[in-house]
Amino acid sequence: MTQEEKKKQKEKFLAIQTYEEYYKRMDEFNGIDVKDKEIRDHYYKKLEPTAPKREYYIGEAYTIFPDGSRMIGGPGMIAVKEKGYKSVEDYEKRSHEEWLKKQEQNKK
Repeated sequence: MTQEEKKKQKEKFLAIQTYEEYYKRMDEFNGIDVKDKEIRDHYYKKLEPTAPKREYYIGEAYTIFPDGSRMIGGPGMIAVKEKGYKSVEDYEKRSHEEWLKKQEQNKK
């Protein structure tokens, strides 16, 4: 990309006023110099505030029991605890044993 093309691309980018407009034309701005202070300022001051808000969740939901053990899942997993499992390890061990028994029965 020549200097002239980069300059035109920068001018087009700086003319955008909303994130929606930027999103529609995003492919036009591949290769734009993100190290340029003017470009970064424009993005963070004009475009980012108009961007749709997204919520991200990283990790897994756990039910934490009074004894400190935890089980993957939400409050519905408390019912599993009430059925006699002492911890996550106990639940996983018994579940695996039951699965193995079913596999052996299916082979017969």
